[in-house]
Amino acid sequence: MQAMMETVGYYVEGIVETASLETAKETVKKLKTSSPKNNGKYAKAWTFTPRNNGLVKSYVVHVKAPHYRLTHLLEYGHATRHGGRVPARPHIATAEKEAIEEFTKKVVQGIEES
Repeated sequence: MQAMMETVGYYVEGIVETASLETAKETVKKLKTSSPKNNGKYAKAWTFTPRNNGLVKSYVVHVKAPHYRLTHLLEYGHATRHGGRVPARPHIATAEKEAIEEFTKKVVQGIEES
């Protein structure tokens, strides 16, 4: 019985890893297209990095240096040095919400197909 549970666990682990890799790739594509573009460097800087937490390999979607400093300013807006405000241009929150829904759907679908 224990061997069967380990086999099922490894299978589900594979499903989760595959779903997380696919979701990370899709999220990076969405962020590259939906990010504000002044000269395009910020949008091109989106990438993902694998992170192994011991159980399952996961992926972190982020902006490469030095453009990571702009994420909060663009997402939420900021004050200008002359007292005005720059409006927010939300793009990360929508991509995050879509990624969570897509990942959950892929994992459930993968488990149901097996």
